[in-house]
Amino acid sequence: MFCSNCGNKMESPAKFCENCGAPLTAPPAPAADTPPAPAAKKPPRRRKAPAAAPPAEAPGEDRKVTPNITLGADGKYRWTYEMGMFRNPTIFVLLWKVLFTAFCICFLFVMCLEGCEGRLDAGHLAFDVKVFGIGLAGMTVLAALGYLVFAAIMGGKYIVDFEMDEQGVLHAQAPAQAKKAHKLAAATVLAGAASGRLSTAAVGMNAARTEMYTEFARVKKVKACPRRGVITLAQTLHRNQVYAHSEDFDFVLSHIRAHVPGGGK
Repeated sequence: MFCSNCGNKMESPAKFCENCGAPLTAPPAPAADTPPAPAAKKPPRRRKAPAAAPPAEAPGEDRKVTPNITLGADGKYRWTYEMGMFRNPTIFVLLWKVLFTAFCICFLFVMCLEGCEGRLDAGHLAFDVKVFGIGLAGMTVLAALGYLVFAAIMGGKYIVDFEMDEQGVLHAQAPAQAKKAHKLAAATVLAGAASGRLSTAAVGMNAARTEMYTEFARVKKVKACPRRGVITLAQTLHRNQVYAHSEDFDFVLSHIRAHVPGGGK
């Protein structure tokens, strides 16, 4: 211990210096080790928010899959096809096939009657074939005239609403045209029955069908005609025709072939 005034060394602790009498102060006690300051806590790591899922389509919202075909919220494809009846002969060909089938049935019935009566020889057969040919030509002319009248009544257009899913396709004539078709069909059936012409009555009964549903599982063959925009679905007892515009044709055909047994070939 030393005096801070004169620098005298003190042998024993005292309050005053033995040499100059100056008051002495005790040396400061060594400072205790201060505990280290606590480490600053790191801020908690923020978790990244999960990526937002793409917005789902609103329920009941339809979306376009082709320029003219819409996929509904119920999983059904819908489109409307408008056919020019004076330019596209599809309806006339269908009408002619119905008349031809009815005419052939009548001809075979007559042949059977003649065979049962024993009058079916070469002469009668040649005559019957000649009559059949003349009748077929006359039927074609009448079918053409009837088709022109039908097209005029329909305003020159055949409008169809289609509804298609994985099970089948519905072909339904537009409501306004369906009413006209029913009235025309009833008049045709009555005229055929009054005149005794089965073929005319058959045409009327066929025209009364303004809706047709085809189940894909029962289709035997699929025939496509892109030039006329027609896809024919052949079943055991009837055929359904599906119409599609050129920009929608490939989509409709591929969907049908994908759900028809064996692709309809």
